Amino acid sequence: AARMRRQEVLYDVGRGFQFVLTRRALVWNPDPEGQVSMAAQLDRLRDLDRLPAVSVRVLADDAAPMGSFSSSNLYVGGWDSQVTIELENDEVRLTDEESVTAYRARFDELFAAATPVSEMGSGDPSAWINR
Repeated sequence: AARMRRQEVLYDVGRGFQFVLTRRALVWNPDPEGQVSMAAQLDRLRDLDRLPAVSVRVLADDAAPMGSFSSSNLYVGGWDSQVTIELENDEVRLTDEESVTAYRARFDELFAAATPVSEMGSGDPSAWINR
């Protein structure tokens, strides 16, 4: 129930969310027997991408190099005020203008290089990640 309440913010048209996932993150499945659930997760990404406040993009293996941008979870909150980087067992919050500006610029580069989920075709969602 709590998870569902947290997701309600995605439907708030007064807010905006941009997500960039690597193709490899979509392919990785810790439960090889769970292919059905993987297809459901991928289908859910398409549904989220259709929401007015949400944009989901996938960065191809041969897209812009990640460089030092190696965190699997990076949040640029408020677009101008804070960057949160999740680590294995902790998180780092950066609020100084120089750091936020640098991370925001790098995120924008990755976002521009990634393909919108809505342009990745239809049908079985696992088909477009197994290329």
